[in-house]
Amino acid sequence: MADITRRQFLCASSASLFASSSGLPAWAEGNPALTRVHLPWVVDEDEALAWHRLKDEKGPTLTGSASWHDFLEFLGSRLGEYGCVDVHRSSWDYDRLETSVWPDDSGWGLVSNGRRMTVSNFGANCGLTDLFDLTGRVAIVTGGSRGLGLQMASALGEFGASLALVARRQSDLDAAVAQLAAAGHTVVGFATDLGTPDAAAGLVERVIGHFGRIDILVNNAGTTWGAPAEDHPLEGWTKVINLNVTGLFLLTQAVARRAFLKQGKGAVINVASIEGLLGHHPDRPGTVAYNTAKGAVINMTRALAAEWGPCNIRVNALAPGYFPSQMTMATIERHGDEILHQTPLGKLGGETDLMGATLLLASDAGGHITGQTLVIDGGATII
Repeated sequence: MADITRRQFLCASSASLFASSSGLPAWAEGNPALTRVHLPWVVDEDEALAWHRLKDEKGPTLTGSASWHDFLEFLGSRLGEYGCVDVHRSSWDYDRLETSVWPDDSGWGLVSNGRRMTVSNFGANCGLTDLFDLTGRVAIVTGGSRGLGLQMASALGEFGASLALVARRQSDLDAAVAQLAAAGHTVVGFATDLGTPDAAAGLVERVIGHFGRIDILVNNAGTTWGAPAEDHPLEGWTKVINLNVTGLFLLTQAVARRAFLKQGKGAVINVASIEGLLGHHPDRPGTVAYNTAKGAVINMTRALAAEWGPCNIRVNALAPGYFPSQMTMATIERHGDEILHQTPLGKLGGETDLMGATLLLASDAGGHITGQTLVIDGGATII
């Protein structure tokens, strides 16, 4: 038997399971999901697979050509000895199968999804950084070419996610893609107007066509319209609701249908606003359509989280306060001192202030958080 050591790769197909001890298998070339894999396995020249105890590197073997079904049955038979085996949905459908194996002493575990399988240290000896690791996952970030969206995309990319940036203007996308690529992130821009009802499905197909999957959706695209309520034009109302509510829902629906429900896992982050939690001072310009839309996003977040929770799809929202941006520029210029005076931390949102919350809600670190709205406003809404 030849030992297969760390940073080597395991391929699990419907016909057989085998390890490669020399370089990457063909399907693994260029796949960032497979750059941090640790295998407690041995394999002989006939590609027979053995389940190893890491403690003493001895254990029972599964000989011959093992099918995926046989392999999971084999792990299940060792339940008491090795920890737990969870087969979500109790299905042998490869595209919907997700399995986790937690050894009882070493802290090393096996995580499989579909036909491919990796092993990482997610158990008792797990470092917190592993919980935030997004290596191999694909994130769509709408409104991702500047401001809050670009900040959130940068956080996801820094922790390993491949990025699908979405914005209306190709020139803005090109600049954002260049900035993120220069930082070492895998990123592609997709010019799309999500305010049109047929845009969502086409966008999802383009992203899957390029990356092959979607794991995270950040719904950041939005617009506003300032006018007194009594004079607010229908044109402005329709524009805001179409993008901030209808467009957000249609994209979330399309991603769930095409990716999350099939995978049995997904994370949605809706960017709401503190304007969805309360009105603002009458001295400031009226934005009734925007306030209405963001309030709808907050409750849509709860409704989708409740409905899709059994499908292992988490839906959460961020509610930023005032961050410098094109949308808030005029208000900050006129009322900036007043806003700071009413904010306990005494400052506007900064260039990194959404990063931590985004990473938490997108990653396994937030795996037991759903249906929540996290307010990031320096304390403005607590007084």
